[in-house]
Amino acid sequence: MVPNLDLILLASLYGTLVAGVLIAVILLVLAGLVLGFAAGLLVIVAMDSSGVFRLLSSRFDEVKADVELGLLLLLCAVLRCGVSASSASKPWVEGTVRAAAEAAQWARIHFS
Repeated sequence: MVPNLDLILLASLYGTLVAGVLIAVILLVLAGLVLGFAAGLLVIVAMDSSGVFRLLSSRFDEVKADVELGLLLLLCAVLRCGVSASSASKPWVEGTVRAAAEAAQWARIHFS
């Protein structure tokens, strides 16, 4: 038997805990550095590309109008489908409401 085996295991567990905490802290610091680098790079790219965006601004106005028209046409199509679906389900809803009213009237007559 190994003398003081419980103390050796306790020291090993404590060392593992300390190493795990240090690894977690190091990973958090590295993640912060990577995010800071990415944010700085994104800002630099955005500042450098502002000249390119000025050249494309005239084209952007044309594209913007086309996108707005497309979204308007999509909205009209969705509304048309919604209106047709609601008008198709109208007889079913009316029948359900009529059946519920008849059931309520029957219950009122029999329980009063």
